[in-house]
Amino acid sequence: MGDKISQLIGLLDMSDSEVSDYNFEQEIDIFQKEHSLIIPDDLKKHFELLRGCISAYHYATFFEFYSLLQFQSVKDVLGNYRGVPDYHNIINTLYRHEECYVFADYSLTVFAYAIRLNRNNELVNEIYVICGDKYKIITNSFSEFVELYLKDDISIYL
Repeated sequence: MGDKISQLIGLLDMSDSEVSDYNFEQEIDIFQKEHSLIIPDDLKKHFELLRGCISAYHYATFFEFYSLLQFQSVKDVLGNYRGVPDYHNIINTLYRHEECYVFADYSLTVFAYAIRLNRNNELVNEIYVICGDKYKIITNSFSEFVELYLKDDISIYL
C-alpha cells in the first residue's frame, strides 16, 4: 500500500502553500468525529505524506490531489457547480452522496474523483469518477485507484 502511495506523492508538485502548524493526527481525529465517518488507512497515508499542503499537482497528467485540508463532501465541492460540466445534479444521482468526499480532480474539474467513507472501518471504500451528474465506480479502495493511476489506466476516466 505505502510504496505505491509514496510513488504517487513523489510525482506531485507540492510547492503550493503549506500550512506550518499542521497536526496530521489531530486533523484526522477532528474530521472523523465531526463527520462520523472513517478515513481508510491508505487515504490517511496519502494525506500524511502531503504534509499539510493545500493540494498537490501532477502537471504531466493534469491531476490535482487534495490534502485533508481541502477534502470535502461531494455536495460541498460539486453541489453548486454549474460550470462545464454542470455538477449541481450529482447530489440527486449519486446514491448516498453525503458519504462521498472529493480527493482529486482532472483538468480543472473535467472529472472529479471521490471516495465513499463508511461509519465503520470496512474494507470497501468505493472510488468514483464523476463528470456532471454521471459517475462510475472505478475501484474499491484508494490504493487500487493509485495503482491504476500510476499505470495511466483508461478505466480511471469516464
